[in-house]
Amino acid sequence: MVVGVVLFLTGVVGGSAAPVDDKAQLELDLPNKPRPTVALKEFVVNLADQEPRYLKATVQLEVANEKVAAACEANMAAIRNSLVELLSSKAYLQIRDVRGKTKLREEVIVRLNEILGANGITQVYFTDFIVQ
Repeated sequence: MVVGVVLFLTGVVGGSAAPVDDKAQLELDLPNKPRPTVALKEFVVNLADQEPRYLKATVQLEVANEKVAAACEANMAAIRNSLVELLSSKAYLQIRDVRGKTKLREEVIVRLNEILGANGITQVYFTDFIVQ
């Protein structure tokens, strides 16, 4: 009996709650335009551990605009070199958990913005991240 009353009052059975506007539920508060991204070729580096460990990572850079994307392409050799140096300087324990990957992501942003001379890199995405 109590269950029936609760179901009735919530509109699940026998009654109706306020009408639901399906269109209003489907509208999302999305940004007007997604930011461009620059895909980098896969990285495979030795980690700085005593025992041999390898990191395989695929990285995408979110950039402020198309001008920054073009600057990334023009500076690709410097960008890749900087990332190889950074990634290979890390030990497994430094990058194994979410906190380590977040710190690494922040370091990448700082390094690459230094290369570009502006704060054009807004986010770094690791689309693959495998340590062996």
